[in-house]
Amino acid sequence: MITHCTAPCVTLTLALAVSVPVRAQQLPPNAAETQPPPGTVQDAFVNDSFEARELVDRLKADTVAADWVSAARRAGDLLDQHAVRLVSDAPGRYESMTHHVNGIVADWPRHGLTAYRGLFDESAEKAFQDAVRSHDVDALLLVLDRYFCTSWGLRIAESAAELAIESGDFAAAQGVCERVLREHPEGDADKQRWSARIAVILALRGDDEETGRWLTHEERFDGHPTVHWSGHETPLVPLVQALSPHVRALRENNTADWPAFAGNSARNAAGEFVFDQLAPLWRFDAFADGALDGVTPEPPSIATIHAIESGRFLTLNLVAGNGMILAQDADNIWALHDHTGTLAWDYRDGDNSESRTTAGGGSGA
Repeated sequence: MITHCTAPCVTLTLALAVSVPVRAQQLPPNAAETQPPPGTVQDAFVNDSFEARELVDRLKADTVAADWVSAARRAGDLLDQHAVRLVSDAPGRYESMTHHVNGIVADWPRHGLTAYRGLFDESAEKAFQDAVRSHDVDALLLVLDRYFCTSWGLRIAESAAELAIESGDFAAAQGVCERVLREHPEGDADKQRWSARIAVILALRGDDEETGRWLTHEERFDGHPTVHWSGHETPLVPLVQALSPHVRALRENNTADWPAFAGNSARNAAGEFVFDQLAPLWRFDAFADGALDGVTPEPPSIATIHAIESGRFLTLNLVAGNGMILAQDADNIWALHDHTGTLAWDYRDGDNSESRTTAGGGSGA
């Protein structure tokens, strides 16, 4: 069994779309055949499109004319067909198509939003349910981009932020909450709840100074704000004041960084794990029969139980990187997505026979 856990001080970074200056230049006629000299700085080419730009112009014209059904359809076409494109929002500046279109729709009056939601709420619900079942932060963020202004937008954002927090991806969680407050049509309706989330995220990042600044803005909080924490409504200020120094102390005291694989040349080093409050994210029953087939595994066979009891699998060492956790026994290699524990791929010994390899000899996978 492989169990993957997270703790407050594990931080990942996910870049969200922002406006950046990009220079566009025409390709020379023989560009595909010309190889630049080594060390040459190449030009950047903008992933824009005349067709997409024309659709954006028509969307804006429909908005001015208050033709909300036509405008909603054009917005949907842009989000479905040109989501990866960039669009110019000022001379020499570009932003993502999803951000640009959602910004236009978010500014519509109630009649416009009603027409938009009438067309896309049903699709938003289905996409949201599928993404939630995957337990994949990236999948939820893509659904949020596509259906940000629908009636499901806030619920999608809430689930994405919560899953990002559980996965230790505090930067992504903070970005989602700030985006709701800044851009969602109803972002101001429950400002205190979203602001409280940001305060908790800042505390989990161990940022005392920024947490204090966030809490001192009186317009964000009225009275004695609370936040849903560990199944209970908890006063916000005492919670973040306790969390932030605790997380910082854990980070500063973490000395389990080994300069060599398994700690030293003898591969027998032991390190202290400083986190005493871990939350399991997923479990993969690697040694149950059928686990490598990507199906619900059966209970371990007698042979597998004997292999486990003999200590053969104690030689297994996990390797993590690039969003994957890779493991091998003497017969197989498999890769798991680190956020979900789902099987990405596996490799089997050619003859499908069980190896008798032990820690003392033989060839492994």
